[in-house]
Amino acid sequence: MRRGMDNGAFIMHRCHGVTSDITPDGVRAVTKMKATITQRFTIDGCEVDAEADCRFCFFFEKQDGRWGARYVRHWYEKDKLLPVNPTKVPTIDEAKLETYPQGYKCLAYCQELTMGVEVAKDMPGHRRHVGTASGEKHDLLYRQAKSWLNGENVDI
Repeated sequence: MRRGMDNGAFIMHRCHGVTSDITPDGVRAVTKMKATITQRFTIDGCEVDAEADCRFCFFFEKQDGRWGARYVRHWYEKDKLLPVNPTKVPTIDEAKLETYPQGYKCLAYCQELTMGVEVAKDMPGHRRHVGTASGEKHDLLYRQAKSWLNGENVDI
């Protein structure tokens, strides 16, 4: 993301609700934060905003009396593409759009088309994406959070 912003990418995050689970001994925690990622693109001469609803998952640990995030992961639940000017709508390659995971297909499509990056197609998604890499990674992230709170080492 830093490289994209250095090249002029316009990306914003809106933070929504937050929940935290802290271990009884107060040395580990998992915080889940709902957020919306918005990125502006110009496609086919039209400005559009790709908006992805997601959740960030922070794996915190207290060491030497200080809290710090050991891992930060996120999963994408759903997204949409909105024209900035409703009278100017870009032409979208529907077949290409459908090659991306449901949770972030508009965002991935726009990033690859305009930024020349290759977006990972196996990031965690929503639970309804059962039977896909995104759905499986959703459940894995929850299992890792539970293991983390149980004091286990996790490989994220």
